[in-house]
Amino acid sequence: MKQQFYPSKQYLRIVLTGEITPDSAKQLCGEAVMILASYQLNKALVDMTATTGELSLMERYMFVLHLAEEQERFWGRGYPTIRVAYLLPESLHDPQHIGEIMAQNRGLFLKTFRDNQEALTWLEVTPGPTGANG
Repeated sequence: MKQQFYPSKQYLRIVLTGEITPDSAKQLCGEAVMILASYQLNKALVDMTATTGELSLMERYMFVLHLAEEQERFWGRGYPTIRVAYLLPESLHDPQHIGEIMAQNRGLFLKTFRDNQEALTWLEVTPGPTGANG
C-alpha cells in the first residue's frame, strides 16, 4: 500500500492507494501519529477510496486496538485527542459501523464516510491545499 501525507494548518490528509492489509494498516497508524505530532495536529482525513482489499471483523478490531494504543502514546506527549475521518471505498464500507462502535468504545474519535465534504465537515476543517485533493 502506498501512502501520501498532506499536512495543512488544520489537519493531515492521508491518501492511500493499493491493497490494504492488516500489517499495512497497522504501519500507517504509527506513521500517521508521528506526523500528526510533528505538525502539532490532532485531525486526520484518511482517504482510502483508491485502495483494494478487505479487512475482516477481527482485523478491524485488532486495528482499533492498535489505534487506541497509539492514541494513548499521543496523549502521553501532551497532545489532544486525535479525530480521524476515514473516506472508504465500497469494499471497506460497513453499513452497521461496527468498526466505529469498537473505536468509540475504546475512547477514539473515529468516523467513516463515503463523501469527502461530509468527512471534512465532521472534522470541522476546510479543504487543504490543491495537491491534497481536499
